[in-house]
Amino acid sequence: MGRKIKVIGLLIAALSLVISAGVAAAKSNTLQKYLAMNEESVESELQSLDTEQLIEEIDAIASTEETDDKLMPFVAALFEKKNKVQDSQLVKIIKDKNKADKTREAMVDLYLHKHEKEPITEEMKELLKSPDVNERVKTKIVAGANFSGKDVPLLKELIAKDDALVAFHSLKQLSKTNAKEAYTISSEILSNLNVAPKDKVSAALKSTAKYLKKQSPTPNNDSKAEEDFLNISFNLIETSNDGYLKDSAFFAVSDLQSEKAMKKIIESNSVDRELKVFAIDQNFATLKKMLQTNPTESDIKVAVEAMKLYPIVDLAEALENAMKTVKNPQLKQEAKDAINLMKEQGVKGNEKWLDKN
Repeated sequence: MGRKIKVIGLLIAALSLVISAGVAAAKSNTLQKYLAMNEESVESELQSLDTEQLIEEIDAIASTEETDDKLMPFVAALFEKKNKVQDSQLVKIIKDKNKADKTREAMVDLYLHKHEKEPITEEMKELLKSPDVNERVKTKIVAGANFSGKDVPLLKELIAKDDALVAFHSLKQLSKTNAKEAYTISSEILSNLNVAPKDKVSAALKSTAKYLKKQSPTPNNDSKAEEDFLNISFNLIETSNDGYLKDSAFFAVSDLQSEKAMKKIIESNSVDRELKVFAIDQNFATLKKMLQTNPTESDIKVAVEAMKLYPIVDLAEALENAMKTVKNPQLKQEAKDAINLMKEQGVKGNEKWLDKN
C-alpha cells in the first residue's frame, strides 16, 4: 500500500507541475483527464487500468511532453504490474517506430528490470543488431544490460559501427567483460585523437585508466603505457577547447589512483582547484602510500601542496614521519604548517574510494 501511495504522490506532484506551468496542461488530453480527478479517483483509475491501457497513457504523454517527470507516475504504475506484462509485448513496443522514443525507452527499462539478475537475452541482442532500432533505444539497452565474455564480438561490433553513446557504453561494458580487449581498442582510439568522435575518446580514456590501474606497476611496459596515457590525457587537459573531453581526461587520470597521476594533477596549472580537491579526496590512500614508501622531497612537496588544498587528518602521521628526512628548510616549515592545518581542520579520508575497482 505504501508503494501505491508513493506512486499517487508522484502523479499528484507531476500534475501540480502542469498546473503551475499554466499552458502545459493544454498539450495533453491525457494529463487534463487526470487533473480533473481527486487523489482517490486517480488511485482508483491507475488500479483499474490494465497494462495495455497504461502503456497507451504513457505513449500519449510521451508524445507531447518534453520531460520525464510527467511520465514517472504512469511508468511506476506499470512497474507495479510488471508480472502481467509479457516480454513479447515489451519487445513489440520497443520495435514500434510509431511509439515515442520515451515510451520505447521505458519499455526497455521495464524489460531489463524484469531480467535484472540475468545475462542479456537474445531478444535484446537482436534489437541491438537491428537497423530499425534507433540510437537512443540501443543506448538504453547497452547501458543497462548484463554482458558476459561471450558477448565480446557483439560489443566490438557496436563500438565499430557507432560514433556516439552506443559506442561509449559498449566500450564501458567491454571493459567489464574483457579489459584487455577494451584496452586494445581504446589504445587505437586514443592514437587517432584528431579523427576519433569525442564519445569514443571519453570511453577510451575511462577504459584505459581502468585497465592500467589493475596492472602491476613494476614491468617496464606497463610503466611506459601509464606514462603515454598521462601524456595523452594532459595534452587534452591543457590544449583541448572541448570541456567534455577535458573533464573526461581529468577524471580518467584521477581514476588511475597512481603516484605519477597525482603528482601531475597537483603540479599542473591547467587543473583548477575544485578538480584537484576531488582528486585528493579520491587518492588519499595513494598519497598515504607515497609518504610511507621511501618518499623523495619531491614526493613530500606534492603531499604538502595537496594538504594545503584539502587537509586530511588521516595523513598527518605519515607526513610527520616523512618530513624527518627533509633537509630543505622551507619545505620542512611548509610541512609543519600543513600538519598543523591537517590536525586542526582536516577531514577523515574518504574510504568509499578504497572499494572502487
